[in-house]
Amino acid sequence: MIISDSYMGMFLPNDISARILQFIDRKIEFPFINSSELMACFYLFGKKHGVRGDMEVMTVKDLARKTISQVSSSIRRFANQEITMNKELIRQNFIKRSMQIAIDARDMIASGAVKLDRRISGDPTILSDIFALHIAHYKKSYFFYLFDPLPGSELPSDVRNLLDGRMLMLCFSVKEMSLLPFDSILAPFLEWIRFSSTL
Repeated sequence: MIISDSYMGMFLPNDISARILQFIDRKIEFPFINSSELMACFYLFGKKHGVRGDMEVMTVKDLARKTISQVSSSIRRFANQEITMNKELIRQNFIKRSMQIAIDARDMIASGAVKLDRRISGDPTILSDIFALHIAHYKKSYFFYLFDPLPGSELPSDVRNLLDGRMLMLCFSVKEMSLLPFDSILAPFLEWIRFSSTL
C-alpha cells in the first residue's frame, strides 16, 4: 500500500520540468543544470492516505533505505561509465523513456486525463537519472533526510492537508544540511509545494 501511495519529484531548480522538455527537444544541451545550482528531490510516502502505525513507518524506512541505495548506485554507475560525456546517449535514453510513458499512458492521454509533457517531465525515472547524472558529472556531494510522520499541528495551514501524517524524504546536492541557504531544511519544499500543481 505504501509503495503505491508514494511519490517522487524534484523541486529545485524550480524550472526543471521546462529544462527536461527542452533537452529532449534539442533546444538545450547537457549539462542543463549549472554546477552552482542547488538540486533537490523529494519522496513523499503515504501521499493519499498518510503513514499509519509502526509497521507502515518501518516499511517507509526500509523503502527509503532502498531508494538511497539505488540513487547511490546510479551515481557510481554514471561516474564509472563516463556517460555524462555522451550527451546524445543521455538524450536518447530520455526519448526512449518518453516513448514508453506515451505507450503506457496512451488511454489517459487520449482522454485528456493526462498531459504527456507533464507526465514526461515529472517521471521519477527521468528525474532520478537527472539527479544522478548531475552529481556524477560535477563530482558533487549529496545527502538525504527522512522525516517521521509530519504532525499537522506543526505545519503551515495552507499545506497541512497535503502533508499531515505523511513521511517525507528530501535529497540535496550538497554534503550536509549546514550548507543549505535556507532557514530550515523543510523551507524550500514548503515554498515549492504551495505553488505546485503536481501533487
